Amino acid sequence: MPLKKPKITNIPKDGRRGNERKLKEEPSPSAVTEENQTQNLPPMRFSNKKWFVYERDFGFYRQHEENYICHLVQKQLGNVSSHQILDNVARIRYSVHYLDRFYPCIKFDGPDILINVLNGLTRVNSDGIHKLEKHNAKWNFGGVLPVNYDLNATCPTFLEELNSKLPEQLDQRTILLFGGYCLIPDCRFGVTLFNYGPSHTGKSTIIVHGFGSVFGEQLSSLKLSEICPESFSGLSYVPVLSDKLLNVGSEIDGREVKDTTNFKRLISGETVMAREAYERRKEVLTFCKLAFNMNELPKINGTSAEIARIRLVLFDQITEDDKRDFRIEKKIQLEGSGIFMLLLKQLPELLGLDVFPYASKNSQDVHGLLKEKIDPFAHFMSIYHSQLELGPQTEEYTMESIDLDPLVMEFIKVNNYENIYILDIFKRRLYARFNIRGGDQQWRPKGVPRSQQKRVTILHGIRRRSN
Repeated sequence: MPLKKPKITNIPKDGRRGNERKLKEEPSPSAVTEENQTQNLPPMRFSNKKWFVYERDFGFYRQHEENYICHLVQKQLGNVSSHQILDNVARIRYSVHYLDRFYPCIKFDGPDILINVLNGLTRVNSDGIHKLEKHNAKWNFGGVLPVNYDLNATCPTFLEELNSKLPEQLDQRTILLFGGYCLIPDCRFGVTLFNYGPSHTGKSTIIVHGFGSVFGEQLSSLKLSEICPESFSGLSYVPVLSDKLLNVGSEIDGREVKDTTNFKRLISGETVMAREAYERRKEVLTFCKLAFNMNELPKINGTSAEIARIRLVLFDQITEDDKRDFRIEKKIQLEGSGIFMLLLKQLPELLGLDVFPYASKNSQDVHGLLKEKIDPFAHFMSIYHSQLELGPQTEEYTMESIDLDPLVMEFIKVNNYENIYILDIFKRRLYARFNIRGGDQQWRPKGVPRSQQKRVTILHGIRRRSN
């Protein structure tokens, strides 16, 4: 005989058991409402699968892992289950999703420039007049300059080093104006700074440690060869510059830079297509300014377009080893606020310029030598202009490739290009630079038996001068 099911007599009239009705009618006290989120949690942003939490004391959003957000929610809810914590974090994620970009310490507010510093927000108007305001989360800064806005701050050690290493006033002006240029959130002048000179002349002391005390984490150190890679895979270091204000690279390996596309686009403030490892290819837009400290002039495969974008400062005041002060970098790093105020003083002049100025005459003389290094092929043609002549690709303008070999080999040896170019590579780039067509092979000399002839490459668009 089958057993009868026990009769349930405590079912309420609405058809639900008591526990179910209790859960439905009495929501958990741990649920986070929008009002509680706003009152108890700091301002947050969720952008590009990353969390950013606002630092009220310094006025910027700092990136954090999602586990950090879970801890913030747990402090608010108390002792609850992990499911409740993750549920509330998911609710917050949807409510604070952010589609715009974060700004690295500086941005425009109409015609004004906003600079985020430790003790507030520095506002600079179009005339270069500046004042201090309070931090505000609405500006969406992703960083802060490690300095204070202090009208009484000074930098005596930095100025003493600047005067001793750069006695020319025009050189000092160029350096300081470039530092002020880094505080403008665009690339209106389209220039880069080359600091050239031997070791122990103060390049790193002034640029890396002096300006580094102002820009802090917004300073990067990519070399020119890393900004202009030769890889066709798309991998690039350029995304590192997306949230930086100043890049100070060094060129000490003497390698040739073959493709300057990224170099020119970054200087002009244009977008660059690049991708990091395991990431999709994307557009990178940055107003990071590029500066390079170098002991020898770089070898760049470029044209006059690169020359016009370069401002060069010559450092030639060498400090003897027995006179070096190894504590000067530490002293200068403590003067960040004073150097920041010094750079602010350059903005009234800088904002009124149409063209970024050149440095002293000595620096401009070295800048002239740089033209030969940047365009070695034009330099080659200028040297042998009396022997070679360019023209249309006709029978009148032809010559044998082997007749060009002695001139190229002499040029490579005299200009110390032996560790970069071999004969064939230099000739191919020379042809591409001046629209010379090669590749036609003929048996020469004509009019003799084939056994006495050799196959030679005939060039079109170039010939030996008749004189």
